[in-house]
Amino acid sequence: KAALDYIRYHQRKYRQQNNNNIDDEVVDRQVTPQHRRLYHPIHLIISDIMMPGLSGFDIISALRSDASTSLIPTILISGRAGEEGKVEGLKAGADDYLVKPFGVKELVARARTHLEL
Repeated sequence: KAALDYIRYHQRKYRQQNNNNIDDEVVDRQVTPQHRRLYHPIHLIISDIMMPGLSGFDIISALRSDASTSLIPTILISGRAGEEGKVEGLKAGADDYLVKPFGVKELVARARTHLEL
C-alpha cells in the first residue's frame, strides 16, 4: 500500500506541474493504454521477468506489437544468470538485461544510457 500511495503522490505532483486535469481517483488499472500514453509519457520500462500475472516477456511483447510503444527502451531484470538468460531476454526484444543481485549504480548507469540514446 505504501508503494501505491507513493506512486499516486508522484502522479498527482506530475499532473499539477504539467497542468494535467485528470481525476485523482483514476488509478493505473482503470485507465486505458491510450489514456496512459497521452497523459503519462513513458521513457523507460524496467521489469522483472518473473512476476505474478504478467511476465516481463509479456510486457515486451505487448510493447513491441504497438507502434506507439514499440520504441520505448526496456530493461529486463532476472535472477537467471548466465549467457542463455541474457540471450533469451534480448531475443524477446529487451534493450538490456540485468542479473540479480545487481548494484543500484549499475542500474542507474544503464537506465541513463538508454534515456540518452
